[in-house]
Amino acid sequence: MKRIKENKRDQGVMFSDHYVGDRLSEDDEVYLFEAIFNKLDISEVTGKYSSEGGSMFSPRDQLAILVYAHYKGITSSVKIADMIKTNLRFIYLSGGHLIARRTICDFRVKHIEALRKIFESSINLASESGLVSPGNPYALDGTKIKAFASFSKTRRKEEWKERQKEISEKVDKYIKDCEEQDALEDDYEKEKAERFRIIRERIKNLKVPEPEKKKKKNKIDDEEKNKVRKKPRKSPPEDKNQPTLFKKNRIKVDSLEKAERYLDEYEKINSLFEINRDADNDTFLNLTEPECRTMKRGKTTDECYNLQAITNNQIITALDLTQDENDQGQLEPMVNQLKNNIKLKEEISLLCDAGYNKGKNLAYIDSEDFINPYISMNNRKADLKNHEEIIYDKENFLYDPERNSWECPAGKHLIFIKNLYRDGKKHSLYAGKMIECIYCDHYKKCVTVKTDIKRGYRTVEDDGYLIFRINMKKKMNQEDSKKIYSKRSTEVEAVFGQIKNNRGFTGLRLKGLKK
Repeated sequence: MKRIKENKRDQGVMFSDHYVGDRLSEDDEVYLFEAIFNKLDISEVTGKYSSEGGSMFSPRDQLAILVYAHYKGITSSVKIADMIKTNLRFIYLSGGHLIARRTICDFRVKHIEALRKIFESSINLASESGLVSPGNPYALDGTKIKAFASFSKTRRKEEWKERQKEISEKVDKYIKDCEEQDALEDDYEKEKAERFRIIRERIKNLKVPEPEKKKKKNKIDDEEKNKVRKKPRKSPPEDKNQPTLFKKNRIKVDSLEKAERYLDEYEKINSLFEINRDADNDTFLNLTEPECRTMKRGKTTDECYNLQAITNNQIITALDLTQDENDQGQLEPMVNQLKNNIKLKEEISLLCDAGYNKGKNLAYIDSEDFINPYISMNNRKADLKNHEEIIYDKENFLYDPERNSWECPAGKHLIFIKNLYRDGKKHSLYAGKMIECIYCDHYKKCVTVKTDIKRGYRTVEDDGYLIFRINMKKKMNQEDSKKIYSKRSTEVEAVFGQIKNNRGFTGLRLKGLKK
């Protein structure tokens, strides 16, 4: 028996090579994946197909291939089609059929909405199996995902308007050149027709001479023959307009082609404005991907979307893609999606970083049942650098509802003065007494705003959410809250690390927010 086995790659197989079960180990991950996949509700996809009609690939198999490919971090339809040919696990899921790239791509685009339903089904499965548990804290955060857009096609909305003006001027110039060319050609054709008419009349007036008798040709000596030199043939006089005309014809064709390209760009800019009607003139807009936004991603600025996720035990329980660069407006929609995906029957802990500590968010989450929020309030550098400077922050004042006043750290009360209205919202202004503030030992540290220094006393402006900020700040300063909140980084941040680093998903492959 030979020690080294021979390479038999050119040898055929007796049975079908579609069967790869004996080439996969019994505990291969593809079997576990198939067992989980079989428990998902995929009726949103399979229910759209009839048992009648022509031959086609199984929708279930195509869906299983897509889900498994995304699990392995493969999002390119070209790579998926290649794996179906070469990878044993993909051959097993496809049943040995060779599915083309275009078929995979069309199937994914067609069932984009159904894939979200299947995602919700996977959350229910995770809850039933105990992987998602109310005993584990939920964590909410956002991360930037690069859009499928060209950086060179990004400009401010005002700059795109100026670009449209440039296009209009250039197209007008091309049209003017074409009109001049048409006029020149018309004049030339008229002149040519007139010359032909004159020539025809002259030909008619000519008398045709009688044909002469042929004379015998005299032989010319060789010497005389050599003396005869052929005169160079003179070319007819050039028409001065003709070269210019040919040149103009070429310019005319080029001008029309350029004008068509510019008009196509003009129409794209119009559709860009139509999609982004509410955007102001300083908003950066991309011509190739109109719905994305320019966002800061680390030290760089790219065309991105903001990916929002709520996780539990590192399992995504709510997911959304937004156009907002910051996270301030995402708390309420994400919590609503979580409640739709998981029917909350007992209280859960929700951990959020400082990007969600907007007053409106704090008031909203305070009214929600079954949700115990832990939102970081340390969103300013002063909170971390010098604790003495923030003692006199208005969020450290105490509100007295009976007297409708705020008590400062020195024990003095700031009484209600008047209501202010900014951006359609009511703000209440509270102020201390000048004589108490001026002679207070904390005056220089407490009265720091320029308007308060001019007045000579401290003021507090309440936008209606100040009490929620104060309550959350007190809560987050407790040791138990700090211990619970410390789990946030190992919860949702780990999921983003899995998506970007381990799965290699750093950019989108489809255009448009819906896709």
